[in-house]
Amino acid sequence: METFGVEGRWLTGGPPSGRRFMHGLLPALAADAVRPSGGIVVFDRAPHELRTLPGVVFRRLPSSPAPLFSGVEIQLALPRSVGAVLYQSFTPPISAAGRAVVIHDLIYLSRPELFTRIERLYFRLLPRMLPHAEIVATVSEHVREEVLAHFPKRDPATVFVVPNGVDPRFFLDAGQRSLEAARARQRYGLERPYAVAVGRRNPRKNLGRLVRAFATSGLDDLELVFAGPTDGPRDVALEEAMAKFGSARIRQLGEVPDELLPGIYAGAQCACYISLAEGFGVPPLEAMATGTPVLASEIPPLREVCADAAMLVDPLDTDAIRDGLRRIVLEAEVRKGLIERGHERAAEFTWARSARAALVCLRAASELRPARIRRPGPELPLAAPARSPDAAPLMTRPKLTGQSIAADTAAVMVTHNGDRFLRGQCESIFSQDLLPAALIVVDDASTDRSRSILESFRAVAPIPVELIWTDTSHVRDRKTRIVRNVTMGLAAAAKYEFVVLSDQDDEWLKDRLARQRDILRGDPGTLLVAGDGILIDEEGSETGGRLRDSFPAPGDWREMDAADRMHAVLRASFVTGAASALTTSLVRLMVPIPSGWLHDRWATLVAASRNGLVLQSEAVIKYRIHEGQVLGQRQASIGVGERRWRQVRDRGASPIEAAARAGAVVRRLKPIATDPAIRSELGWRAVLGSALDRS
Repeated sequence: METFGVEGRWLTGGPPSGRRFMHGLLPALAADAVRPSGGIVVFDRAPHELRTLPGVVFRRLPSSPAPLFSGVEIQLALPRSVGAVLYQSFTPPISAAGRAVVIHDLIYLSRPELFTRIERLYFRLLPRMLPHAEIVATVSEHVREEVLAHFPKRDPATVFVVPNGVDPRFFLDAGQRSLEAARARQRYGLERPYAVAVGRRNPRKNLGRLVRAFATSGLDDLELVFAGPTDGPRDVALEEAMAKFGSARIRQLGEVPDELLPGIYAGAQCACYISLAEGFGVPPLEAMATGTPVLASEIPPLREVCADAAMLVDPLDTDAIRDGLRRIVLEAEVRKGLIERGHERAAEFTWARSARAALVCLRAASELRPARIRRPGPELPLAAPARSPDAAPLMTRPKLTGQSIAADTAAVMVTHNGDRFLRGQCESIFSQDLLPAALIVVDDASTDRSRSILESFRAVAPIPVELIWTDTSHVRDRKTRIVRNVTMGLAAAAKYEFVVLSDQDDEWLKDRLARQRDILRGDPGTLLVAGDGILIDEEGSETGGRLRDSFPAPGDWREMDAADRMHAVLRASFVTGAASALTTSLVRLMVPIPSGWLHDRWATLVAASRNGLVLQSEAVIKYRIHEGQVLGQRQASIGVGERRWRQVRDRGASPIEAAARAGAVVRRLKPIATDPAIRSELGWRAVLGSALDRS
């Protein structure tokens, strides 16, 4: 069983963004579909309404400053069963459990003038503590990029995105919208139409320019409402603007209770969020959920969060802010479009999605601790439950005759818009002579029928099917997206001994899992077994070719010594992830996967460095050739030497980038190599020579 911890100091007190993050994430983590098998331990400091969550143990600790709370109090109370802990901002320098830390922003580094002297002193500790975290979870891709820029030694593969979600109470139908708006208007005496700015009042929120834009907009019937507490440095710009233009039409409500906030949004003509700097930006999404159009800053994090669902303006241009406000209030078609797109955009940010991402981070952090010994489980006889034949109209239920389950093995598959071939692949997995204990599927923002097909299979599957919904569409590099998704799947399979990889568009041969598992179990030194594939076309007909015809392995592989095998693996790629199975001990060695490397190529290098790579001559899958393929056979027409070279400099990699990839091989693999001869192949000269030799 896996048990994880959560630092709950911000469940009570702390910054509003952190408090809201914890109150949204923790119930989602405790949900039956997400909660780890061993439960969750939360370390808090005061009573709160979440203490009744099922499957969660709360340990109340003395209330101390954040660095002491995470670095001392939690460590003294940490149960041995906890594999990793999710911290907020402050990473303990020493811990028996894995450490995943949530970073909401790095504005204190990029814009220190927006903070008080005391705040800057407080934040000085964060950069010193962050390097201790095995995994960093950022709330946006923008913050992720900032982390990598400010901490260049941090491996990109250890920085994940765990976005904020939108609480369901903000999604209002027409009747609820009117009711909640009326309740908020009555509570605060809001009798006139108004635009609202929700958030803390400090210089970062740029409220001085908003007041100037509002005062010169000509919207004389409109009031401007500020909803949020005052904090941070004195906002001189706001004071000057209010002194010049007056405050007769400006209402300052202070901090609004959570139960009234949906109504405050719902009653507004427009929600304004024109911050100078942010890490994420939750208020725009909350406003969108209630059906209120949003005016927001055109800065990277808000572009990422709002996309085309808000009117984005230059926060330094008062005229642009004024014109945007006028268009939203006065132009009906503009309002209608923003409201429709806003509701759809807000619905994408669920806490369930965030909880799954957080769980991946915790599993990865746990795996990056010193290796733990895992004993393979027994095979269990399969007792297939009776199910309705109408439960899955999108699939044909597989026949289950005398099958057993390998309790120590999981299958991992990544999907994206693969509905055309997904059904056949799933049926081939569930028709195995020996079934995996679970199928783990990471779906990356599919917009076709893939997710409904997977849900249908889960309803009738003879084994557990874990579905992880994710969205890496904001990541431009396709390889990075693939690696992130595969890493999520591998982290989810951490409790098993073996993992069989799968593409979404191939088909497994019936004895694939049994054969590859036997090889892995037969020799404790085997880390990765790579099979061949029978090529089939889009209709499933065999083409007469084999996968290894395009990616030929050395003919004398079995006779090679360990050093020659390492040299061969450095020179060419002849392993395909779709036909491979590996041990979780290999996963612990290979993660985090260095930037620029695909998961199967890196796994092959790591396995070869330990002399643990086995090549099967026989086919284990039917490998489908079709136009929609992302990687793989599209390289078939490239010669071996040229293909290898392109893998090093793929996507126009510069010599510096190529050297960085070679450096990852030297730094990561040479220390773990088990044979002196292998280590000699992993020196700088040998690695660069293999990469640059194009003969």
